[in-house]
Amino acid sequence: MNIIKGELGERIKLNRARLSDPIYNPPKLFEKHGEWPGDFEGRAILSLCSLYEAEKDDKAENESIRRQLKAIFDVLPNFLNEHKYFGPVFNTLFVNEQQVAGNSWYLRGLIAYYKITGDEKYLDWVKQITKEFLIPLAPYFDFYPLAKRAIGGVGGALEGSIINKWQVSTDVGCAFIMLDGYTAAYDLTKDVELLPAIENIITVFQQTDFVKLGWQTHASLSATRGVLRFYKTTGNKEYLEYAKKNVERYLNEGMTYDFANFNWFHRENSWTEPCCIIDSLILFKTLYELTGEERYLDIFNKAYINSLRTFQRDNGGAGCSTCAHDDNYVIKPYLYEAFFCCTMRMGEGFDKMASFDLVPQKDGSYFAPYPVHLLKKIDGNQLEIDADIYNSERITVKTDKPCKLVIYVPEGFSLIKKYPSCQLKMNRLFIEITGKGSFDFEYNITVKRKGNLKFYGDMLLSKKDNPTEGKTFIIDGEEYSYLNDNRKFSKEELEKTEQHL
Repeated sequence: MNIIKGELGERIKLNRARLSDPIYNPPKLFEKHGEWPGDFEGRAILSLCSLYEAEKDDKAENESIRRQLKAIFDVLPNFLNEHKYFGPVFNTLFVNEQQVAGNSWYLRGLIAYYKITGDEKYLDWVKQITKEFLIPLAPYFDFYPLAKRAIGGVGGALEGSIINKWQVSTDVGCAFIMLDGYTAAYDLTKDVELLPAIENIITVFQQTDFVKLGWQTHASLSATRGVLRFYKTTGNKEYLEYAKKNVERYLNEGMTYDFANFNWFHRENSWTEPCCIIDSLILFKTLYELTGEERYLDIFNKAYINSLRTFQRDNGGAGCSTCAHDDNYVIKPYLYEAFFCCTMRMGEGFDKMASFDLVPQKDGSYFAPYPVHLLKKIDGNQLEIDADIYNSERITVKTDKPCKLVIYVPEGFSLIKKYPSCQLKMNRLFIEITGKGSFDFEYNITVKRKGNLKFYGDMLLSKKDNPTEGKTFIIDGEEYSYLNDNRKFSKEELEKTEQHL
């Protein structure tokens, strides 16, 4: 048993409700989605598989998701080419960049569905796609066009030109999203023919200054997730170091003040994109797990509480906002919902959060690495933790047996009321409970300034005409409150909101 409760649990349910809409079910799922073969369908499948994992302890919801997936896969072959992927069969004359990117999402969704069902038919599809598409495609990355592109819109589009045998997209760099697909396929099949293909594509990626060339941040981070997966599969530390370098560049040159992203590097007048925010969260989480470096856990928490959390809409989907940076301290909505991409990626983001709950430690304790409310059966102990500190006045632990816990708490956190055997160290609350029962820990959090920004723990504070979120704070004679939880605004209300950092 592992039931995510509180705010995160509500968000998962709300996103699941949105993904049950007819547009994410046959036949509407397979209606034409512009110039992105496999992208819409693949993200939908991957999202549903992710929500299936996140909802494992809700049997009714789990079965509902499984039925929806089965309905999709029952008719899916009607929309695939003879080699089991979307769009025309690769003709080797030129590469459609958006077909490559779109089929990466489909491939990852297909692999996720195979892992749920165990049906060997879908493993055979992965192998066929590898043989007929991934391996013939790989050499074309050697001459991926590096010239500046036309400025694109929210959905991206083919430019219409063919350069170096590539039909290129305004979503610059999106072809390299397929590194995620390549490495997921290799992780599953261990096909030795994929090894040199992946190594070569990563080499091309390493030799490309994607920041200077103004790539989409989403494309560069999706590719970096592929690099990091390849490190986990091969153990080659060169790939770990390269992934860390890419994340550092994103932090310095691709992230906004509210821990979201610029859609393209160095285009501050663009917009944020939850797809990229979810990429960043997965990278921060994975790098923390691999390296143990506290800074990745710190930025993971700030990105979740200030960014991913705030981009969910009242319908369960995800939208975009303007970018907060040196010349703009105002956050406004940019797009109510990116139903064609970000709404679906949110499912994967929530699954990564839900699976990152109580991490076993070497000393026998369990670590809650972000503010969470959950009920979990672990080592024969039924344990409930409510450490959702931005929505509660206290941390509560209920346990059937003695246990040791470590709970992440943010900078500025201090205890008022505490159980005798507990201590604070390095933004962590260490608790050893020697008997069963319910235990409350009261606390204070001190407001901190970082440059021109103000924080309550990890929560970025903002000025609004009518503060509505969480606590309010008087700073320099002005009233501040939490960043908006945009689930609580209708589309019409949201269009009128402004937040001043």
